[in-house]
Amino acid sequence: MLFGRGIESSIRLSINIVVVTVAISMALVNFKIAADIRESESIKLEQSTQISIVNEIKSSFRSYLDDFSSLADSSILVTSLTDSQGRNNYLSQYLTQKTQTSHITFQLLDYKRRSLLRTGDIGQNSLDAAKSECDENVGRTVSTALNDDYLIFCGNINLPSDNMPIGYLIGITPINDFLDRNIHINTDVFHKEVRLKLLPVDALENGMVPIYLEDDTILAANIHLTMPIDSNKIASINNVILISLGFLINIAIGYILARFLAWRISRPIVNLSEAALAFAKGNINVVDKRGMVDEIKTLANTLEATFIERARIQGELQHLVNFDHLTGALTRSHFHTSFDALLQLAKRSGDGIAILYLDLDRFKAINDTYGHDAGDQVLQSVVERMRVRLRGSDLVGRRGGDEFNVGLYPVRNRLEVETVCNELIALLSQPMMINGNVIVSVGVSIGIAMYPDHGDTIVLLEINADNALYRAKSKGGNHFEWYASP
Repeated sequence: MLFGRGIESSIRLSINIVVVTVAISMALVNFKIAADIRESESIKLEQSTQISIVNEIKSSFRSYLDDFSSLADSSILVTSLTDSQGRNNYLSQYLTQKTQTSHITFQLLDYKRRSLLRTGDIGQNSLDAAKSECDENVGRTVSTALNDDYLIFCGNINLPSDNMPIGYLIGITPINDFLDRNIHINTDVFHKEVRLKLLPVDALENGMVPIYLEDDTILAANIHLTMPIDSNKIASINNVILISLGFLINIAIGYILARFLAWRISRPIVNLSEAALAFAKGNINVVDKRGMVDEIKTLANTLEATFIERARIQGELQHLVNFDHLTGALTRSHFHTSFDALLQLAKRSGDGIAILYLDLDRFKAINDTYGHDAGDQVLQSVVERMRVRLRGSDLVGRRGGDEFNVGLYPVRNRLEVETVCNELIALLSQPMMINGNVIVSVGVSIGIAMYPDHGDTIVLLEINADNALYRAKSKGGNHFEWYASP
């Protein structure tokens, strides 16, 4: 009987040793899979982040170039070159406002390259480089240049009658300021280094991404991302192998503990493996820690924390791309995408849709008098008030600075849109409290464009709404204007 029990115990022991060995082997495989998955996800995240940075630089540069081209072609600059009084009284204020919203410093030159008007301080080296670019700006409406610190634009100001240049508009913005304001990534995940170069087309360097092509030159970006290494989040295969060898040695020395180790170790490791595989598929499962020894429980807690942290980071990255960090309004790109989707829906359903461009009146005075924190409170209050009036189907976005855009869908007629605009003007004109004890008041100017009356693409609707906003501002502000075709 004792002999039989001894054989039975030996067989059971052998089976348990095999079970434990298999469990450890499974753990090795699953840890390796999890490590490979994390490494693959890191590579994919880096690639997608780099693509996002390139797209943001392209979009922002295109927006800068389009805004600058539109400004250089505006009739107000042609008039200002022959009207010094108008230039000093109105154009100076107009370009100063453009500098505040676009962060571009402007200089107006006559056809002999003599300075007529300047907003902000421009270093002599940068000014010389800009003038040199204007000298080379033959046959092009707008051209670009780079020096060590600045991105430079030069635009011809031509007579409408014969298209002859009568002056030049120079725009300069610091490269670092341009990149910092237009690249949005989570610095806890990546450290970035971005350099811009202006090169001949045939001299594009390896690793550089083209941003903008201009005749025989190309503006390119060199993007370098680094991910900080966190030893608590990256599995080390060597450590896993050492732990597994320790398990095997302990089993060989203490074979009488085989059965105990079998169910105390194999089950937790399988649970960890299942949780790791579930996370690789996009799910976060709570690890069952019952029966775990302290070391395995610590490992389980570490893996759970890693899963949760990764999910949080991914959510924050997506939120930063879609929503303005100060006001919670839609970012410029996210508003563009969302409004375009509603526009396509309106085309299918036959409904109307309107886009409003809003610019706060007297905001600069508040910002200058009470500081940027007070200005931030005003912007937050403005968005909160707009959301109180607008419907759940409407969109609220921030274009930048004190400029916003609103998408109204569905709308039936112009009267419905005008009612909303009047209510927004009244609502935003009401006094608001800042810094806990200061009462201030702002106004708002609104430009309106509506599908299908004023365009059937988002680009055309945005341009027309911006033109309407310009008319509203030029008439004193604090009212709305519909787009009127020239």
